[in-house]
Amino acid sequence: MKYLLTVLGFISTIEENNSQSRESSSWCTPEQIEFHCHNRIISALSDRLYDVYHAIKSAKELWNLLQGEYGIDDAGIKRFNASTFNKFIMVEGKAISDQIHEFQDHLRAVEENGSKFSEDYKVSCLIDKLPPSWWLDSGANELRGLEMEKRLRG
Repeated sequence: MKYLLTVLGFISTIEENNSQSRESSSWCTPEQIEFHCHNRIISALSDRLYDVYHAIKSAKELWNLLQGEYGIDDAGIKRFNASTFNKFIMVEGKAISDQIHEFQDHLRAVEENGSKFSEDYKVSCLIDKLPPSWWLDSGANELRGLEMEKRLRG
């Protein structure tokens, strides 16, 4: 959509720092550019989204709302990174050191997006993601978990 608005010369309506000024268009007034830009954006929406956003009269406000809600931004990446971190579990047939590095990579990706975790939480997550063979069958999982936590910290 942004490409189309640029080609048509309407991009100055929705972008603040554009080298092309609203007044530079000799074939349309700024009000006409606003009108065309707004209606191009509205006409590209699905019926469901049109019903939600049709009352917004400013092209810039409409664009910013849509970008904030549906634009390709870091929010999707953040959710993806957090989801892959949550779904990650260690398996039996792979070297534990490789899996710990993979765990650290997932954790780093989530932290790069602004999330901060305490060391206790990181250790707890790592313990929860360990393969089943690391746990005792005798039911002393809690004790084994505390022993493991001490070893991982040390």
